[in-house]
Amino acid sequence: MATFVVDEVFVQVDRSFLVENMGFLRGFCYSNNKRKLMADILQEKVTFGPVEQWTSDTLDQVDRFIFFLPKATMKKIPAELMTLERIERLFLSQQQWETGEFGALCLQGRDEMEQSLVFDKQKFLLQYFLGFLTVGQKSQTPAVLAPSCESLHATQPSAWPIYGPASAFSPSVISQLGYMASLLTEAELKVLKLTEVSAVAALGSISTWTNRQLSVLFLSVLNSTKRNPSQLESSTLVALGHIICGITVADMRHLNAVEFSKAVLWLGRLKLSCSEVQLEALVELLSHSLAFGPISSWGTEVFIEIGALAAGLPDMAMSALVQDQIEGITPLAISLIPSDKFAVVFHHSQIRMFSYEQAVAVTADQRSALTPVQQTALSMVLTPWENKPVDFR
Repeated sequence: MATFVVDEVFVQVDRSFLVENMGFLRGFCYSNNKRKLMADILQEKVTFGPVEQWTSDTLDQVDRFIFFLPKATMKKIPAELMTLERIERLFLSQQQWETGEFGALCLQGRDEMEQSLVFDKQKFLLQYFLGFLTVGQKSQTPAVLAPSCESLHATQPSAWPIYGPASAFSPSVISQLGYMASLLTEAELKVLKLTEVSAVAALGSISTWTNRQLSVLFLSVLNSTKRNPSQLESSTLVALGHIICGITVADMRHLNAVEFSKAVLWLGRLKLSCSEVQLEALVELLSHSLAFGPISSWGTEVFIEIGALAAGLPDMAMSALVQDQIEGITPLAISLIPSDKFAVVFHHSQIRMFSYEQAVAVTADQRSALTPVQQTALSMVLTPWENKPVDFR
């Protein structure tokens, strides 16, 4: 195979063969030198040309090979192509390769320095394009399914002896654990070395942690990075993902409002398990003068950007929302509003402003808490073709 030959032979690979078989070639393991060579080959005129000229179709073909590019070259990729959905797909593709047959063996053969270089590029791509992400895009990344109890029980005994004690887990090992990490005890979670964003992100992507586990994980991040909550930057907050709900309300109020506002585009896409008071504390950060400012000044685009966190708006602020603000509330945010709060804060005239997608997101519990007039307003959005006698006085 071309990936196993000497570099002098590798660079002579037929370019048309390479372009036509990218999917096949992406499955193999590449040494550090061959990754550099591949990065150069990808930018030749006879393959895909300079990255400044790459298109969405090009990125589909290059896929995880994008992480082979030098950081300076990554910066030249057209920012409009690096959407939230695109970045999610790239990281998912890389993760699928790492857990596949070739990828798993490849990672085992790398030393820590080489692996840290790979993770560093992934972190850089996430951080660099975070500021360019556009709002309002829907992710179509397939949900990652948790392994069955049977497979976890079958894997655990063989995995732990290989990896050693939790305190010795390297960032690459933590990144590979996936849902198996939820089998770790609180004592083991406490001693994890979560110094790398990639390792934190792997744990932050898991949505099944208990509240206690989330708290322990957040403390592990602080202890590993030697930082306090106010010192966490946006890339770390993005990586925290679901772990954000492990932060106490008191500590949430000490997060850097500017850094959090940068991370909210990612966090707002998650179905967070935060309590109502936690969500309110996070919204308070977003309403800081250096973030998005007073809630009353927020437009449609801000509500789209903060996503699910809109569920944490204070009652009075939610009751005062006008049409252009309501239009920006995502269906996920609608579904996360506590049913008793939903019935109190939304006047029937506001419910009539819902889009069909927002109305569909209303849960059974929320709907049952509504008054007959509110339910009628909701039905008028869901089934506008039906004639309903209604008195909205």
